[in-house]
Amino acid sequence: MGYSTQRKSKFYAKEVYGICKIPTNYAGSCPAPQTTEYTKNILPEMFYGFYNADNGGSGFDIGIRLDTGGSWVAFAYGTSGILAQADAKATFKSALSPGNTIYMKLWIQSGKVYLNVSKTGYEGTDLLNSPFQVGISNTTFANRANSGAAGYKINRELAIANGSAVANTYETSGCYMLNAEFLQHGYVTTSGQTYIWTDANSAVHLASSQEAFLPSNTATGRIIRIRKDYAQVNTNRIKVLSRTDGANGATEKVSIDFRSTPQI
Repeated sequence: MGYSTQRKSKFYAKEVYGICKIPTNYAGSCPAPQTTEYTKNILPEMFYGFYNADNGGSGFDIGIRLDTGGSWVAFAYGTSGILAQADAKATFKSALSPGNTIYMKLWIQSGKVYLNVSKTGYEGTDLLNSPFQVGISNTTFANRANSGAAGYKINRELAIANGSAVANTYETSGCYMLNAEFLQHGYVTTSGQTYIWTDANSAVHLASSQEAFLPSNTATGRIIRIRKDYAQVNTNRIKVLSRTDGANGATEKVSIDFRSTPQI
């Protein structure tokens, strides 16, 4: 459950990489202990989804999210039977701060998904000694990454997610994330073809009366999907503040605000 913006790859792929900016201001709710209270979480997230179909299907999300005490962690969460750990996370060696620029690289290889996060570059070890990794328990799904195989539809999302236990109250929970950014990105197919993630290399989302879209809700638009899970999105709560498109890749800057009076 929650709100998010979503951009999806036009082509199936096995790897994605990109530059991101941590929100300039943010707040979440993450009660302890996690073993029993995780369904009450309301947390800013910046993540990527790897799925086996154009419109969802089976797969997993992997990226970074806010955690207990206001620190950012790496995380992965999969649909039933896909990942060896349904909800995995890893802490960083040093803290991420508001407005930090980071590099994220994600790929699937030999039955595992890998994520590296760094302030210095795609191979940097300043935040993780080695890439965060989670096993893929579904062999058929894992094999989609093999050379010449189908690959995955990859999406990138800026979100505030919440547990089902707070489904009716999270929109006025006081949680927010301001000015989160996805900057230049690329993705790589199973045949080794690299695509710069421009608007032209983004999929067009299916129309929905419950959602909003950019550049527009037309047959040639709907590149960025603005959504609330399973309900009508309130566009006073989520805004795409800016978006660009160019040879180095498309960008989007997003704010989501669950304060009583949104300030976006």
